[in-house]
Amino acid sequence: MKAFVILLLCTCFNLIKSQDPCSPSPCKNDALCSILNNTFNCLCLPGYTGLTCDSLVSQCASSPCLNGGLCNPNGTSFVCICPFGFSGLRCESRMNLCSSNPCLNGATCVQGPANNVICQCTPGYTGLRCELALSPCDNRPCLNGGLCRPLNSSYECVCLPGYTGNNCEVSSSLCSNTTCLNGGICINRENNYTCVCVNGYYGARCEQFSDGCSNITCKNGGFCQKIGNTSDYECVCPNIYTGSDCGTLLTCSNNPCKNAALCEQNVDGIKCICTREYTGKFCDIEIDYCISNPCQNGGTCQSSNLGYYCDCSSLHSGQNCEITLNPCIDSKCQNNATCYENTPGNQTCVCIGCYEGNLCETKIDLCANNSCQNGASCVPKENFCGYLCECPEKYYGLYCEYSDNQCENNPCQNGGTCEEAGYGSYQCTCPSEYAGYNCELKKDPREICNDTVPLLCEIYVGFIAGYRGCANSFFGKNVGSLCADSCNTCEFSNPLCYDETVLCAYFSPFCNLINSFDENLCRRSCGSC
Repeated sequence: MKAFVILLLCTCFNLIKSQDPCSPSPCKNDALCSILNNTFNCLCLPGYTGLTCDSLVSQCASSPCLNGGLCNPNGTSFVCICPFGFSGLRCESRMNLCSSNPCLNGATCVQGPANNVICQCTPGYTGLRCELALSPCDNRPCLNGGLCRPLNSSYECVCLPGYTGNNCEVSSSLCSNTTCLNGGICINRENNYTCVCVNGYYGARCEQFSDGCSNITCKNGGFCQKIGNTSDYECVCPNIYTGSDCGTLLTCSNNPCKNAALCEQNVDGIKCICTREYTGKFCDIEIDYCISNPCQNGGTCQSSNLGYYCDCSSLHSGQNCEITLNPCIDSKCQNNATCYENTPGNQTCVCIGCYEGNLCETKIDLCANNSCQNGASCVPKENFCGYLCECPEKYYGLYCEYSDNQCENNPCQNGGTCEEAGYGSYQCTCPSEYAGYNCELKKDPREICNDTVPLLCEIYVGFIAGYRGCANSFFGKNVGSLCADSCNTCEFSNPLCYDETVLCAYFSPFCNLINSFDENLCRRSCGSC
C-alpha cells in the first residue's frame, strides 16, 4: 500500500512539471517569459514584437522624420534622409540657405517658402544669382532700325542712313531736295541718298533706261531694278511682300525672322523682335558689344550673347576694369620682403635680411667690400647681415688693424726711438731737435720762446705750429720743458753786448738771467753788470 502511494505522487509531480509553458522558453531575442492564464507571455525587449518577440519593430512606423524626410530603417533604429533645406536627426531643423551668400553683386538673399533661394538683384543686374550685368540695350532704345551698343553704364545708337539723334529718332532726309527721275524712289543714306529706279531705269537719278526689266514682272507694288554694276535685275518688294516677284505675302508663318527672333504680325506686315545679341529688320545683324571698347586699363573685351565681359589684368577689376587694385595683393617681392604701394598700381619691395634688388631677389655678398687688414679672413654673418674679421696671429681690432708689436715697423721718425707703452700703444723718444708723437716736428734751432717782448720774436716756417722763434739778431733759450707756458725774452745777440757800456747797462736786469743759461754768454763783456 505504501509503495503504491509513493508511485502515484511521483507520477503526478512529473505531469505538473511537464506542463510549464515557459520551460523551455518560447520567447526569442532575450525576451522575458512569464505565465499568464496557464500559458506563456513574452515581454519583448525594445525593437522587437510578435507573440514570441521574433519580429523586428519597424522604427519608421511612427513616421519620425519631419518636413517630408524619408525614413530608412537601420536595425533597431532609423535614419532620416532630409529634403533640401532641412537637417537634423529627424529633419527638424530648417537650414539657412542664405548663410553661404549665394547672391552676387550686392543682391539681397531671401529664403523662399519652398526652401529655395530668391535673390533680389540691385539695379543693373539680373539672373538667378544676379550674376549677369544688364545691358542698357535690353530695352531697345534705338529707333528706326538703329543699332544699340553698350557704352559703360549707358549706350549709343548707330543709326541707319537717314536718321540721327541719340535714339535715331530724327529723320535727316536728304531726299526732300532731290528728285529721282522716271518714278525712282529716293532712299536716305548717311550724308547721301540713293535713287531706287523702276521699270528698267538706272543711273544716279534713274535717268538712264535699259530694257533688262522688260521680261520681269514685279507684283504687289514691287519694282524692278538693276543689281549694282551687274547685268542682272531684281524685284524690290514692299515691306509686307517677299519672293523673286514680290508675290508672297510676308507673314510669320514664313519664318522671316532670323536667329531665334520672335515674329509679330501687324497691319504693316511683320515685326521681328530680336534677341539681345542681334538687330536689323530680320534680326540678321549680330551685335558686337565690344565695338565701343568699353574695357579700360588694357582689359580685353569678350563679346557674348549676354553682352560683354572684360578680361582684366591682375592689377585691375570691375565690370570695365576701371578699378585699380593694390599691387601688393599679387606681390612679386621675394625672400619675405615687405610690399608697399608707392604710387597707384606700382609696388616697392622693402628687403629684410641680406637681400637686395627691386624684388629683393639677390643675396648680398657680405664680404665683397670688406675692410679686414693685415691678411685677415672675412667671415660673413647673416644673423646681423654683416661680417667679422678673423685676425692672423699678433693682430687684433675690429678690422685686425692693430699689432701686438707696435714698434715692429718703427713709426718714430727722424731717428726717434720706439718703446712699447702698453697694449696697442707705443712712445717715441725724440732727438733734441725734434718733437711730436712720432718725432715728426722739427724744433727752432734757436729754441722756442713766447713773444714776451713785442717785435723781438717771429714765427718760423716749417717748425712747430703756434710757437715763435727769436727774430734775426736775437737769441733765447727755453725755460723748462718743450711746451712750457713761458720762456726767456729774446735778447740782443752776443756782438751787441759790451762791458760797462750804455747797452750793457740797459740790459743789466737780464745779466743774471743770461748768465744762468750759459756762463760764457756776455760774461766777458757783461760780467760787471
